[in-house]
Amino acid sequence: MKKIGTLVIRIIVMAVFFVITIFLVDKFQNRQYKNLAMEMENATLPLVYVDYEGRYINCLHGYTTVVDTTMLRDCITPATDDKKVTFAVDDKNGYAKTYSYELRSISSDSLIENGDLTSDTEENGYRIFDIDIRMDIKPDTEYMLIFKLDGADGQTVRYYTRIVVNDNYHASELLDFVEQFNASTFDYEANEEGSFIYPYMQAYKGQDDDSLSMGHLNLTSSYKELVWSGVNPVRITSIIPQIKEIDVNYAVIELDYVTTAENTDGESDYYSVREYYRVSYKEPETEDDTETATGAEDAEASEDTGEADNAGTISVMNFDRYIDEYFNRTGVDNKNNVYEIGVVLDKKLDYRYSSDNKKIGFVRNGQLWLYNYSENQISMVFGFWMDDVENVRNTYNNYGINMISMDDDGNMIFAVYGYMNRGAHEGKLGISLCSYDAAEQEVTELVFAECNEPYAAMKDEVSRLTYYDGTNFYFMLGNKVNCINVEAKQLSYYVDHVSLDHVYVSDDMQVMAYDSSDQAADNATLTLVNFATGQTYTLDAGAGKSLVCYGFKNRDLIYGICNTADSDISIDKDSFAKKNLSEKVYSRIPSYKLFIVDENGNQIKEYQKDDNYIIDISVEDDLIYMTKGSKKTDRFRLAEDDFITYKESDDVKRVDITTKTTSGIAKLYFTVPSNIYLTYIPYLNITKNTVGDRSSDMLITVEDEYAGYMVYDNLGLTGIYDKAGDAINRATQIAGIVVSKDGEIVYRQSEMQAYNTIASSIYHQSSGSVDASLWDCVYMTLIYEGVTDLTYEDMKASGTDPVQVLTELGKYPGADISGISLDLVFGYISNGIPVISRINDGRYVMVVSYNSEAVRYYDPVLDTEVRVSRKEYEAAMSQGNNELYSYVQE
Repeated sequence: MKKIGTLVIRIIVMAVFFVITIFLVDKFQNRQYKNLAMEMENATLPLVYVDYEGRYINCLHGYTTVVDTTMLRDCITPATDDKKVTFAVDDKNGYAKTYSYELRSISSDSLIENGDLTSDTEENGYRIFDIDIRMDIKPDTEYMLIFKLDGADGQTVRYYTRIVVNDNYHASELLDFVEQFNASTFDYEANEEGSFIYPYMQAYKGQDDDSLSMGHLNLTSSYKELVWSGVNPVRITSIIPQIKEIDVNYAVIELDYVTTAENTDGESDYYSVREYYRVSYKEPETEDDTETATGAEDAEASEDTGEADNAGTISVMNFDRYIDEYFNRTGVDNKNNVYEIGVVLDKKLDYRYSSDNKKIGFVRNGQLWLYNYSENQISMVFGFWMDDVENVRNTYNNYGINMISMDDDGNMIFAVYGYMNRGAHEGKLGISLCSYDAAEQEVTELVFAECNEPYAAMKDEVSRLTYYDGTNFYFMLGNKVNCINVEAKQLSYYVDHVSLDHVYVSDDMQVMAYDSSDQAADNATLTLVNFATGQTYTLDAGAGKSLVCYGFKNRDLIYGICNTADSDISIDKDSFAKKNLSEKVYSRIPSYKLFIVDENGNQIKEYQKDDNYIIDISVEDDLIYMTKGSKKTDRFRLAEDDFITYKESDDVKRVDITTKTTSGIAKLYFTVPSNIYLTYIPYLNITKNTVGDRSSDMLITVEDEYAGYMVYDNLGLTGIYDKAGDAINRATQIAGIVVSKDGEIVYRQSEMQAYNTIASSIYHQSSGSVDASLWDCVYMTLIYEGVTDLTYEDMKASGTDPVQVLTELGKYPGADISGISLDLVFGYISNGIPVISRINDGRYVMVVSYNSEAVRYYDPVLDTEVRVSRKEYEAAMSQGNNELYSYVQE
């Protein structure tokens, strides 16, 4: 018995000694290491919803960054004339301690009112807060409402929504309609003719189908596609509608949700779905309206729903559904030796692979993956969410990931940009540069640059360029190419003297080129930069010449040489109408010779043929197609297309992507060389994040000197233009909106009246000369706006640019709308806004009236109103180079 007791004591002593040893070894061996690997922290910031007439809309995510609100167009909240807005706060973590609000101008530079908030009401576990706006605010004018809370950690969190006051927006009716439309797409038993969506599809019959298989659907798609082509998914998340735009004419409503369906292998596939409804509400006709009607039928009658007594009519102007399938690691197809990526919105996939083809890194749905065929493993390298597709905090997709590099061991450099959903930077906007150690399965942040630009605005820039050479981190933001020295934590500007429309980047972001001037005729040189080698090369046009850059094929630069004298010769848009060229093409000078140089500035090929000029190019596989034109006196007109062979394809088999259609559903797949056999579902690894003092926060305040007119489509900011007219033309092509740099709406699609006149409201100013006609029209516009204390002489002395004078002296910002179509000119008159138009002999006139046949304008040279046919005016406007001016009504 004594021996047993001694043995027990020895065991206890040895155990204690072992624990102490482990503790001391850990303490001393690791005393130099401050970084610890851990899984990313869960999201903690509350979600906030707008409680609108008993339903939750506009889910708001909190920002710990003060955001540039001129570019923030996440949602808008309609308020009735009582100016009351109700918020519901989902704060299950108990983060918030105090609450307050601010009401600001849309540009956020003017505080209108603020106040503290308290709540004694709880609903569905959410705290309810009512804001009763005290100040008088203009109806139909957008303001920025900021709901604020302070956490126990001392952090202030802001939630942004635009608000607008009007009793006649019919938001509830439009929301009901959208929810019914969405529900009908899940009614798989309904036949097409009897379905709710059938009447709206009929209005689009015969139009070109511009959908991208299941990834992008619209009302030109088939009924079968709109009801999910036999996939029969189940919606697994609730729908919180987002009102993106609203006025008395129309609304844009977004629905975001997740569906799931069982695939042929019995596995569950998940789909991220985003739908946009552009809908309008038309008041019911009264008896008086019927008596005074012209008898013409409404052009949109085929779109109308059946209507109840005294109910208005809702029309569908546009419908778009975007689908991205969540990546499922089980998608190994050993029969066809491919790896399924899924249904995708964009067939352009960001991926890299090792030289032996056995490791593939790729980005899908906000997640970065590494597939290691050799070890039959797949690692989720980075993502704000894992399998929790129903967690709206973690799956909020206002961020992007760029792969920068991957070596043969699977080690990666990548950038995450946009809104940080969780982790150390939760609630911030910015760009995080990270490295991934494949052996240790760890991600380390190298630097984080916080900024004030929202994701919708920054993604068009940052997605184009992020590159790290081991010392310097290059990225586009704020119309600049920025450079951060990662070790020194110092920011500088690498390119800041040209707009980003004149910066070109290779697909792998290793090579960049930029123009020497924004003006086509002055662009005498192109600078080529190879970030990997640090070398810079200058391409010179020579005397009397300029250069035009067409972009990259892989890392090879394609550019042309032009005669600067040709800058005075315009491209005939009518001649090239069927080519669907972008507005940017028409601003270029056609080139007479084409060059291709490699990443080190060495010439690979040149092309020159006949007397024809190159208007535009497109690259497809190993061919460069050229749209060509011939010089005809004062215009470049369409000539026969041509093409050249770029490079012969080599025979080396590599990882590639392909589209395969099964049961009518097209999906994207990885294909691998024939010596690799995909047989087993890979084992899943979850990466840990290294945290500590190696990363350093930097604050970048974006002040965009080139910001003019911003065009937004369903998916966010799609372009920035110097002229309102160019922006409007782009917006009409994509059913988008145009916003000024101050956040004011310049253009959005709306129903135009069949006729309108503002002639009786126009004060007539006539100097009797062509030279003075522009300023006569500017003065008349200012008087029409209600500027009464201004003399004609003082107006003329105030400046030489009509937009500047209209902006500085008028009640509304002036706008150069040159280049817009005749219908868009009428759209301004329809909204009660006059248009200054230059016509054939160089004089300027004031357009004041239109109908289906004629146009009326006041001519200050003749001091009279002139009535001409629409065709005559359009021809005169065209000969005046479509030069047009107006203003933006707030």
